[in-house]
Amino acid sequence: MKMDEPVQVEAVRDTEGRLTPKSFVFGGETYAVHQIGRRWEDGGWQHTLVMSQDGQTWDLAFSLDLGAWRLMARTSPDHGTLI
Repeated sequence: MKMDEPVQVEAVRDTEGRLTPKSFVFGGETYAVHQIGRRWEDGGWQHTLVMSQDGQTWDLAFSLDLGAWRLMARTSPDHGTLI
C-alpha cells in the first residue's frame, strides 16, 4: 500500500555512515526492525526497506533536506500482497 505519512523512527548510523532504522512508530504502535533490505535514493529521499517482527515489509524514507522520516509503503507477509 502506497502511503507517504510522517513516521517517528529510531535509527543509528551503520559502518558505512548510512542511517539504519532500529524501530519506528506507526498508528500508535512501535515496530522493531527485524531485517534491513534494499536501499536506494530517489528525489532527495534515502529509502530503506525493512521487515518488522510480524513479517510486514515497510519502505521508510529519510529526507536529508528536511531531516524527517516518512513511511512510503508497506506490504503484508502473505504472498507480498499490498495492504
